[in-house]
Amino acid sequence: MQSLGSPELIKLAAQLKQNTTANILDSLPRELKEKVSNKGKLTIKEQIEYMKAKGISFNHVEESQAEKYLSEHSYYYKVTAYRKNFLKDDQGLYRNLDFAHLKDLAIIDMHLRYLVIKLSLDLEHALKSLIVQLVTDENCQEDGYKIIEEYNHFEKENFERTRKTEYISVQEKILKDIKNKRDYNYELYVKNKDRLSIWILLEMMSYGQLSSFIKFYVETKRHKSTQLKQAAQFLPFSLLSS
Repeated sequence: MQSLGSPELIKLAAQLKQNTTANILDSLPRELKEKVSNKGKLTIKEQIEYMKAKGISFNHVEESQAEKYLSEHSYYYKVTAYRKNFLKDDQGLYRNLDFAHLKDLAIIDMHLRYLVIKLSLDLEHALKSLIVQLVTDENCQEDGYKIIEEYNHFEKENFERTRKTEYISVQEKILKDIKNKRDYNYELYVKNKDRLSIWILLEMMSYGQLSSFIKFYVETKRHKSTQLKQAAQFLPFSLLSS
């Protein structure tokens, strides 16, 4: 019995896909077939014809409504990306897939993205605020400046364990985008580049850089670092899924 990843089965799957594509193209008018074969630009009407050739129906959304949606609210590749969630029949045509399903999924995805962005921004703000509170706590021995040197040393050690390329300091990586005079934060950079505090550096950190700093803060057991323990555990997973 052949394994699922055997060269023979891979070759057979590729041949079946090629045959299916050929059958779909043969069902199209000659001009549209040539455009699709050459990956040319399709008008919205042609996009709809191509979707119909693939088995996508327009029973719940009229073609005129689909045209309006594709021209005013979204675009072909965005909407049809969701088709991969649906099964095909023996002829390679989508089964029970209506344009309405694709439209609904696109709208749901849009709202989900907005929600995730809002949650991410709120979480980022809350974590940065907490770090500043911990560093400036009256019982904390941090001065707000030495911690950057220690963070840089922590990152450098981790970097050199796994890579052979030249290490770039955390300050340089974080501040590189605001060195441009046109950048909104350029004045902040000019005023603080020679003596950088952690509260200024935090303001410039990206989401990923913040995650790295929190990992450093927890692993080096700094002042009340247990308050950031869960963030250190789960924040990297949010970066992988984004």
